[in-house]
Amino acid sequence: MASIKSQLGNISIITNDVDMIANTYVNAILTMTGTVVTIILVIVSIIYIDVTLLILVIIIGLCYLLFTSRLSKSLSTYKDEWKKTLEQYTTKIKDLLSGYEVIRDFDLQDKAIEMFDKVSTHTGEKKKRLSIKVDNLNNINFIIGQAIVIMIVFVSSYLVTIKQMTVGELIALV
Repeated sequence: MASIKSQLGNISIITNDVDMIANTYVNAILTMTGTVVTIILVIVSIIYIDVTLLILVIIIGLCYLLFTSRLSKSLSTYKDEWKKTLEQYTTKIKDLLSGYEVIRDFDLQDKAIEMFDKVSTHTGEKKKRLSIKVDNLNNINFIIGQAIVIMIVFVSSYLVTIKQMTVGELIALV
């Protein structure tokens, strides 16, 4: 019986890990592929329009990558906490379900419900904390991305006013 319990625990941990890997890494790889193709097309377009602007875009892009990589490291800690909490949650549910007969025979339903509520609340709080961090990171990335676009448009507009770039090139760049 103990062997079955440990196997059930391992299966639930593996299931949680597979879900986390699918959500975190597979989706990231798919997103990254689209991003790389977009970056290549943008670089080719900017080289065609103005090489000086390409240097500005590369410098801004490197700063952006450094900034977001630091933010992503803090997110990793929250994901690890969530993973541990999810493992504890799954283990507690498994224990409660495997001990159903004991809980019923000794009239411990209230205690079991209290234990479940406690672990469920803790798990929900950790998930909420992780979701807030992910949302904050996404919002910061969006704001920085839009700021970069605006900066490039302003620099390009300046290049148009000093006649180093045409209005058509500015429109093509945007």
